[in-house]
Amino acid sequence: MQTSGSFHKIKLLSVIVDGIDQALKKIMEIEIKRVREAGTSKEEGDFLPTQETIEDAGCLIATATETFKDGLLMYIDRLMNNVALFLETNMPDRVIVFAISIFNILVPQFPENLPPNHNKYIVAACHALKHNIPHSQPHAIRAIGIWAEFGQDQCSPHLAKVSVSKLYNEARKRFTISGQSGDVAACDTAVEALGRICEFHRDKIEGSKVVQLWLEFLPLKHDIDAARSAHGLLSRLIRRSDSDLFGNANDNLHKIISVVKEIVSEPDLLRDQEAIDQLTEFINQHGGME
Repeated sequence: MQTSGSFHKIKLLSVIVDGIDQALKKIMEIEIKRVREAGTSKEEGDFLPTQETIEDAGCLIATATETFKDGLLMYIDRLMNNVALFLETNMPDRVIVFAISIFNILVPQFPENLPPNHNKYIVAACHALKHNIPHSQPHAIRAIGIWAEFGQDQCSPHLAKVSVSKLYNEARKRFTISGQSGDVAACDTAVEALGRICEFHRDKIEGSKVVQLWLEFLPLKHDIDAARSAHGLLSRLIRRSDSDLFGNANDNLHKIISVVKEIVSEPDLLRDQEAIDQLTEFINQHGGME
């Protein structure tokens, strides 16, 4: 697929999208049938028996999106609408998680196509976290962060506040789980997503309170992508002397300095040299690294 040229591109894209549609529907149908035969929608297995198939489908969609983004525009509404059918909260747990994971691939590439299914996407993610659906945590947390950034116009104060609550509950788990647990990385993802809500929807939440809660979780060290994103936001807030970050009478300055020192001591926790230089300058202005 990645080496295909423009020849027969439209026909090829149609075949690819049809194939993706059929594969997704087949996976969903198999899971729904399995649940009905078992007489319950509760997860009982240790892992998804179709996990390899799910990963292959996700890889196919990601590759098609990256390779044929412009050409996929004419098909993306159909694909999203078909997947959105399985975001309904009365669907089997694993079907919901799969649908969320597919939206997580599509939305950043095609944010303008999200609005018709905006509410289903975020409600499904919050539902998965609320009910602790097995294996849903990383997908649902990532969905809330993606929604916060790309669903700006459709975000209501209610949804923003509910999302903050869900993310905070996930983030604070880092204080009660082993530092070697894979769940710690999911906690970092939750903190990063919380930061996105602070960045894009602060007018819909208790801005100063939520920003301070977010600051208390920094720095992040277990998920490098989440860490770089969150620390990049911290750098931007410092640069513009954000009042919610610094607090009344600079009450949060000591915490900020402590966090920045840890980040600067591990440059890999920042995405680019500009952020490194900016935070290093901030530390130099406040007594240096000593």
